Amino acid sequence: MHGKLPSDETAQFQRLVAFFCALFSGPDPLASADCRDSFKTYVPHYYRDWFGPGVEGLTARHLKWFRRLSPVFDLPRGSSVLDFGGGYGMDSIFLASLGYKVTFYEVSIHHIGVAKALVAKYVEEFGPLDITFMHARKDPLPTGLDAVLLDEVAHHIEPVEEVFETAARMLRPGGSLFLLEPNFLSAPVQLHFFRVRGFKVVGLQWDIETGEVRPLGREHIRMLFDWVARARKFGFQRLHTDYVVPWLIRSARPSWPRRIVEHVPLLRDIAATHVTIHFAKNG
Repeated sequence: MHGKLPSDETAQFQRLVAFFCALFSGPDPLASADCRDSFKTYVPHYYRDWFGPGVEGLTARHLKWFRRLSPVFDLPRGSSVLDFGGGYGMDSIFLASLGYKVTFYEVSIHHIGVAKALVAKYVEEFGPLDITFMHARKDPLPTGLDAVLLDEVAHHIEPVEEVFETAARMLRPGGSLFLLEPNFLSAPVQLHFFRVRGFKVVGLQWDIETGEVRPLGREHIRMLFDWVARARKFGFQRLHTDYVVPWLIRSARPSWPRRIVEHVPLLRDIAATHVTIHFAKNG
């Protein structure tokens, strides 16, 4: 966390969480979405611990999300940020609500359909957001961007070098790449992923849009030095790494004991469950 948090960031975040808690607590929140019916059923289930019925206020889950994104807030408002593999659009909506020019970039038309529907509902309530939607396979690659956000995306892509190569082509010289990943050295993280996928970290996935069978990262998390080395091959230098220790978290701004734990080498490596690595593209 870099310095004191401006009040508009926490206020916007609280507003977003409250809005989607209300939306997903109602019937058929995605009735208008241009996507497969299975997505309309699955997405509310996916968000049940984030925005489902009974979720009140900012939970530890929300605060960890906020803390992990917080290094992005150092970018000047109005900066162009591409949400690479943006999922269902929550990061894009939040960053756009702060005044960033966001590009939502996805390979799945169904994810794009869900994100467009959620953005439309948010805009209906709070006013316009500067968000552009792009299909990764069909639209021309954007260039000259100020920043690219990879929020839990890189460990799903094989070969992962494609991520850094594409980001390098998108960014202007000096542009920022934010890599948000689970901490490889965290025992709880490793235990969780082992239960999910065992030892097999690379598999195959059938693409429902193209019919192709492609390699897929199965939560293929890596050590910090590995991420840095792969990024360096494509012209990135690491500027900073933020460690997030979520245990007993109650505030968007970390207490002094938490700041100590998150900054002391070895201690932070073991206690943190997630890292946010800020890279800059060499000029």
